[in-house]
Amino acid sequence: MFHVAYRYIFLRIDESN
Repeated sequence: MFHVAYRYIFLRIDESN
């Protein structure tokens, strides 16, 4: 369940850009 969190964080970073 770590990969899911990683993906979520990545998505948030992309949105912040």
